[in-house]
Amino acid sequence: MKILFLTYQIAGQGGSYVRSFSLARQLVRLGHKVTLIASRSTPGLGKRISSVDGVRQIEMPDLMPRRVRHGGLSPFDILFRCIWIFLSERFDVIHTFEHRPAVMLPALIGQRAKGAILVSDWADLWGHEGIAAERSSSLERILGQADDFFETRVRLWVDGVTAISSDLDRRLDQMGVPKSQHMVLPPGANLDLIQPVDKQEARTKFGLPMGAPIVGFSGYAPYDEAFLSQSILDILRKDPDVMVISSGTVVEHLAKTAEQEGLADRLVQYGPLPLIKNGLLLGAADVLLLPYLNKPINRGRFPNKFGDFLAAGRPIVSHPTGDLGELIARENLGILSSELPEQFAEDVLQLLHSPDEAQRMGENARRFAERHWSWALRAQQVSDFYACLRS
Repeated sequence: MKILFLTYQIAGQGGSYVRSFSLARQLVRLGHKVTLIASRSTPGLGKRISSVDGVRQIEMPDLMPRRVRHGGLSPFDILFRCIWIFLSERFDVIHTFEHRPAVMLPALIGQRAKGAILVSDWADLWGHEGIAAERSSSLERILGQADDFFETRVRLWVDGVTAISSDLDRRLDQMGVPKSQHMVLPPGANLDLIQPVDKQEARTKFGLPMGAPIVGFSGYAPYDEAFLSQSILDILRKDPDVMVISSGTVVEHLAKTAEQEGLADRLVQYGPLPLIKNGLLLGAADVLLLPYLNKPINRGRFPNKFGDFLAAGRPIVSHPTGDLGELIARENLGILSSELPEQFAEDVLQLLHSPDEAQRMGENARRFAERHWSWALRAQQVSDFYACLRS
């Protein structure tokens, strides 16, 4: 099949991009031809076309600021995508990732003018129960109202929906979407890009101490940031030998507090890292943190980093929330802890100082990923879903 993916986020950045690209590269391995349109990574007038792991990637001309481009709201991006799809070859399937204008407007043109099957991926709860509730400014609240309206409406306009969690899948049932037109598509693990590595080798690469107990974290979503920061500070305060390392968003207030309390030498935030290097960093840790408080925004989503953590073969400390919590408990992939930061920190330290148990959980994690959680498996599942929709 000829498949077009549309993500609203900047090429190479963000959970929606990672989800779309990870799926696309595995669909290519199944023999499909996949084109991925992402927002332009830097402002410019020229159209960028590249090939990454067999996926044709296109970035349209765009002069808007990064925040607008990365939000799927740029009028330049929307216009050039619409023109390109109207003039381009016909695709068998167009798969949009979320509902923002930069994906839905050109996709609807492709559906109605070219006869493509249109599939929408729903991976976050955007409306008043979710992301909109996290916004504070007047402009953000207006955008939240638009998200609240369109995130459900667009799923009624398409031929099929892939939902990242059972919570969103249940919402589709409640909206009256026929069961044959939606499926649960959790994230996967890039098993070929992230491999379990020797802990000492990984620490050498990053200049980390060999004998120190190390706690790791990776991520960008800010929804549990306050809890994460407090838990990390409690971990560092309780055990003077422990280090904490992270990739993704640099949490400035955490760094500032650690500096004020004399803990900064045991907290290293590396910022955004390429996937392979990030996997190496995860391998330097003994235990990985995945705070996931019980609230609608978390029950609706499913973080991509879960697959990265599984692939790295390290135990996970999280919360009993949604599909993620059920999996960790059922498959013995780590431990589920309290929503009190101090108790969460205690449980992390207890696992950190139980190396045999931590190793068993880490081995379970990698084995589970290889059998049930790879992006290759997700690609086969979604390929079968496309075939059913086309028939």
